[in-house]
Parts: sequence; C-alpha cells; structure tokens
Amino acid sequence: MVKLRLVEVGSSASYTLGDKVLAKLDPKRDYTTFNIVGKTLFNKEGRAIAKVLDVIGNVNEPYAILKPLSRIEANEPLLVKVKGRKAK
Repeated sequence: MVKLRLVEVGSSASYTLGDKVLAKLDPKRDYTTFNIVGKTLFNKEGRAIAKVLDVIGNVNEPYAILKPLSRIEANEPLLVKVKGRKAK
C-alpha cells in the first residue's frame, strides 16, 4: 500500500482576478518535473483549500494561480499530497 504525505510547496499571497489566488511557490522545487497543475492543495490541518490552475513566472520566482475551495488566509502554507514510502 502506498502512503501519501503532505509536502509544503509555498504560501498564499493575495486574491487577484476577483476569485483567484496568487501563491508564491518554493523556488527550490523544479515544477517541470514536480507537476502540481490540477492538484488539490491543503492547509496544515489537512483541509482542502485550493486547486492549482497554472504555474507561472520564472524558475527563480515561481507563482501559482489557484482556484479557492474555501477561504485562504494571507501567507497560509500550502501543501500537496505526494506518494511516500510504502506502508508495511
């Protein structure tokens, strides 16, 4: 059985374009291989808070455009589920 874990990918920045959120992403990750477009993001409590619509910007300052699923606070950490080690 594959275990899922939450990995922090950035933090929310501000609401833009009316109903979308601009989020600053961690520049240490390569978002061409670690694709988060279409994935659901979670807060630290594990509650689904947004869906990633697109990753924009350059590799040194990546941002994501999010569709909120619930209220997102400013500078709230954003986490995505990734496959971890197999559970024994």
